[in-house]
Amino acid sequence: MSASIRSLIRSVIPAFAWNILRNLKAQSRLQQFNSDLSRFSERLAHHNYGGVPLAVWITDPVAEEWYEHDWPVSHEIEFLSRFRLKPGARVFDLGAHQCVVALQLTRVVGAEGSVLAVEAHPHNAEVGRRNRLQNGYPWLEIINAAVSDRPGSVVLDVTMLNCKVGQVGEIGRVEVPAFTIDELAEKHGTPDVILIDIEGHECAALRGAVQTLATRPDLLIEVHAGCGLEELAGSVRELLESIPSASYDLSIATGFRDGVACEAGEFRPFRPDDPATGARFFLAAIGKRSGR
Repeated sequence: MSASIRSLIRSVIPAFAWNILRNLKAQSRLQQFNSDLSRFSERLAHHNYGGVPLAVWITDPVAEEWYEHDWPVSHEIEFLSRFRLKPGARVFDLGAHQCVVALQLTRVVGAEGSVLAVEAHPHNAEVGRRNRLQNGYPWLEIINAAVSDRPGSVVLDVTMLNCKVGQVGEIGRVEVPAFTIDELAEKHGTPDVILIDIEGHECAALRGAVQTLATRPDLLIEVHAGCGLEELAGSVRELLESIPSASYDLSIATGFRDGVACEAGEFRPFRPDDPATGARFFLAAIGKRSGR
């Protein structure tokens, strides 16, 4: 359901009735979530993910859909590898799910580099740790936390395996630590590359990254336009204004095709009037440096 339709329904339904409907929906999702996990027969899968052979634990239906097959080479990783995603780089993967992409990045940067994976959903973070152990990459660090515009904590709806920050009722409510990107950089070192895929919370993450962006790390952001960004009080305009235009070159890739979310297509120079900005898309911001 789109944010505009949801707002229209809320405007005509009394608050108490809306809360009842929301709780009933959350209860149904929580029951389905618990049922899916309890009935699922987990297994270890071996696949080639964009040229990186990995052993990945398949523990739930989402992991089965996403990871139980070989992957082609990622346009995001291929594009970033033209710039600062190199051996020895420090990378932040924010919204890392079960760390399959983080493991690919870990292979790229090598033991002389490092990858920090931040994942809010407790289940996904734990599976990510199992995947790290299974593949033996000690230079991958995993934190069960959210990224936001201020330190403290945030509340998640964990009745889904791909959860998001937001207004959550009592059912399926889990509170997790929250860090700003600037905090993470202070503690773990200034990153060369940052990937952000946090289900609409992108603007909040960038508001907490002012000091880090001043160092011009390369960015790859999955922008959830029309599917979470506006619901969390963000906008494409705010997101673009958060990235210092004098410091970055922008490129865009389509993330929505024929009405269905898809992997990033080929990157092209960004234009504000690009029709891809009307739905989920991928934004690459490459820090400008002397000599390039």
